[in-house]
Amino acid sequence: LIEILNNMYIWAVLLEYLAFIALRIRSPNVRRPYKVPLTTYSACFLLIPSFIFAFAVLGFSSLRSHLITFFVVIIGSLCIFILRYLREYRIVSFFPIIPLTQNLSNNNITNHQVTLDEHATTQTTADTELLYITTPS
Repeated sequence: LIEILNNMYIWAVLLEYLAFIALRIRSPNVRRPYKVPLTTYSACFLLIPSFIFAFAVLGFSSLRSHLITFFVVIIGSLCIFILRYLREYRIVSFFPIIPLTQNLSNNNITNHQVTLDEHATTQTTADTELLYITTPS
């Protein structure tokens, strides 16, 4: 179990590193909450030992843990595509979470309606959305 979790964690970290480098190349001037004070080449050079160590750990893992990790990733990817399909055909809807800092003393949270156009809904991040199952109209 620990070996499988290590494999999944390593792949997640490797994807984060790749996303970090890709975003620095594709969108270098985007405003971010924290900026790494290195050039893109320096950041790549800094990540080389981590990549080597990650692939070394993956090399010592058993075939069974690799297969389980692969199937978990495939199932997770399928869930993303299924949710996109359900969202496209309006079977499910996503609404932003009401901020906790908002004063809700005069509002009933169960009757709170949030209306967004399609563009605004797609711009919100996954960790700030709620999933509501709706029946087709």
